[in-house]
This record gives sequence, structure tokens and C-alpha cells, in this order.
Amino acid sequence: MPREGELTATLRHGLDNLLAGHLAPAEFCERLHRAQENVPLVFQSLLQDLQEAAAEVPQYGEGVETSLLDCQALFLSGLDEMARFGSTNDPFHLRFGWLLVEKGEEEYLRIARALKKDAQGDQFSGGRDILGHLAHRFQMGEISSQEYVSTLNEFADSAEERLARARELLQDGVEAALSFEAEGEECLEEANQCTQRAADELGGLILNLYQPQ
Repeated sequence: MPREGELTATLRHGLDNLLAGHLAPAEFCERLHRAQENVPLVFQSLLQDLQEAAAEVPQYGEGVETSLLDCQALFLSGLDEMARFGSTNDPFHLRFGWLLVEKGEEEYLRIARALKKDAQGDQFSGGRDILGHLAHRFQMGEISSQEYVSTLNEFADSAEERLARARELLQDGVEAALSFEAEGEECLEEANQCTQRAADELGGLILNLYQPQ
């Protein structure tokens, strides 16, 4: 199983060089396009590895392939988002694209860990998401059923608040962008700020979901 950061190491290196001014945006985007072509090949190899592991946990069945295809989609979406930097020069695309790629890798590692743990009879503890994390703690007697339910409800409330704020910010950004023709570049700046804040809200939600404390 790959170590954390191994799947994204080459991309991280290129991104660091771009931000440091050692790599031209055009060359960075060309590398992204080559990476997009290679992603399906890489994930085909990962799928074979996971299917071998899943043979010891028959209940996973086709779910392994479906989940891995979701991871691949996150990688491809992230690379596509980052490539938009080449035409816009807006670092928002780099930040949001990297977040998607990073989540794709984390999800793959979560699947691999879950397969390994379940094959060893340690149900739930393979995942990093808050649902599996809390289920494991409840199963091990570390928290009561009341604490389990209360924590999940608190997370649900927090998630709803973040989603509501992100939705409102995105709407504000769209409205500001629509005013560009009449009011000029200040509207675009406002739109950009709104979308960045919306991305921060959504990013916080993802981090809370997959990195429970």
C-alpha cells in the first residue's frame, strides 16, 4: 500500500516549483495534461492491488472498484481545476485543485486501510472518516451511545452551517460577477473573494469529515 503523500509527491514537487518561480505556468500545465493521461493507468494498477486484498473480504465485492473510480474522478477533477491556472493566473484554482487531488489520495488510502483492517477482523477502524472513527470508539467502549449520537448530531449541524455559508457565498460571488459589465473590475475582485471563502468553508467541511479528532 502506498504511503501517505506518495501518489501526489510528483505533483507536489511541480506545484512547489511553480509557486517558487522555478517552473513556468505553461510547463506546469503541460505536466498536468501528461498526468491526466497517466491517471487511469495508475488507478488500474491500484485497482488490481485492492481487488487482491478484497479477496479476503468478500462483502466488499464491486464496491472496491466503484470507490476507486470515485478516487480517480477526484484526481482528474483536481488536475483539471489546477490546469485552469494557466489561463486565469488565479491561485484559487491551484488551491482548490490540490484539495481535490489530496482528497482522492486520502480516500484511496482509507479504502486500503479498511480492507486491511477488516481482513484482520478489526471492523470500522480502517477508516479516517468521522463515521467510522466514532463507530470504532463506540465498539471499543471508549464512548457511550449517548456520546456517539450527540457527536454525530453536532457534526451534522456543523456541516449544515458550513454548507449554508458556502452556498450563500457562491451565490454572492455569482451575483457580483454578473455585475462586471456594468460596474467594472471591482465586482470581479468581490466575486473572487466570495468564491475563495466558499472554498474555505467546503474545505473545512471535508477536513472535519476525514480528519476526526
